[in-house]
Amino acid sequence: MRSRLHRALELLDWLDERSIPLGELTQPELETRLEEGPEKHREVRSFVTWARGRGLVGELVVPRAPVAASSVFSTDEDQAEHLQRCLGDDALPLDVRTAGALALLFGLQYTRLLELTVHDVIDDDTVVALNLGGHRLPLPPEVAQLVRALRDQRQKRWQLDQTASTTPWLFPGRSPPVLSELPTST
Repeated sequence: MRSRLHRALELLDWLDERSIPLGELTQPELETRLEEGPEKHREVRSFVTWARGRGLVGELVVPRAPVAASSVFSTDEDQAEHLQRCLGDDALPLDVRTAGALALLFGLQYTRLLELTVHDVIDDDTVVALNLGGHRLPLPPEVAQLVRALRDQRQKRWQLDQTASTTPWLFPGRSPPVLSELPTST
């Protein structure tokens, strides 16, 4: 909040230096201000929205910052190497190996992995699968071995200390955020 207030004051100072009343600020002038300064100048969005809502400025819009396209991509060989490390490097923690293997093989997002409980591991002694929102995802044998080991480890730890959490999460750490609690960009 302090940063937003500071950016609003900077914008007002900039307007004052140019003898431009706030009510006469135009979209091209606002965009000039945003482009000439650092990225933090875009933090005036809430101020401009507030001023527009009170009729202090015209129909000004603070455009979103352009998102730079990624210029670094991993190759298939890199991903295969990382997967082999997840499957075979016992020096890595079990939860890291398991999460890495699931993300590399199936493209599962880490936020989705954090929602998994030990009960989402379906194991009928022949096939191990994950319950992902009511859908069964069968796992290849090496990944199944990791998931089984993590499930067993987490289940034992949860049974020892059920007071710490009422849910036996598959991956250790804090409870996953509820979707409605995630920050949204404005």
